Amino acid sequence: MKNNIIPTRTLVLGIGNVLFGDEGLGVHLASLLRHNYRFANGPGAADPAGPGPAHFAIVDGGTLGPHLIPLLAEQSQVLLLDTITSTGSKPGEVFCFDYLEMPAPAKAQGSAHEVEMRQTLAMMRMAGDLPRIMVLAAVPAIISAASFELSPPIRAAAGLMENKALEILAGWGFQGERVAALTISDIAANCCRVGDRVS
Repeated sequence: MKNNIIPTRTLVLGIGNVLFGDEGLGVHLASLLRHNYRFANGPGAADPAGPGPAHFAIVDGGTLGPHLIPLLAEQSQVLLLDTITSTGSKPGEVFCFDYLEMPAPAKAQGSAHEVEMRQTLAMMRMAGDLPRIMVLAAVPAIISAASFELSPPIRAAAGLMENKALEILAGWGFQGERVAALTISDIAANCCRVGDRVS
């Protein structure tokens, strides 16, 4: 008898522009998870339909926006790592929410990549192709010049986000085993290097 169970596909997607400091947080955090942890993804992990193969990936989505639609449409659940503009919030504050239940303060007009990603997800929702999206994001400090450095509030937020990401993924059936100890600053400083790059 043919197994008709659809495989669970879980994606960790880092979004942002690494050329503008804090704006690259999502991409850097995805890279940190990829380098510092090995994730167990056994059969049936987080699959509500029953046993079956599970698929897990961590991807740098950069500022690709709508070009990510084919990738996103294949997923069952996505952990979206990003920065977020939030009314009345301070740099370094961390938000975690289901995309379909976005809190009102987080609906404020954001950076170019934030707006483009929201438009991308809105298009997918209208088309009926939207997977479950959990957003994990921090409020960036204002950075007006190109830089690979992260502000102190965002470096502090990254630690909280790392722990929360591991908690979410464990809840979905993907346990992370630490295999390295790179910091978010290590990742950011080397993100565009050729040769010995760590991301």
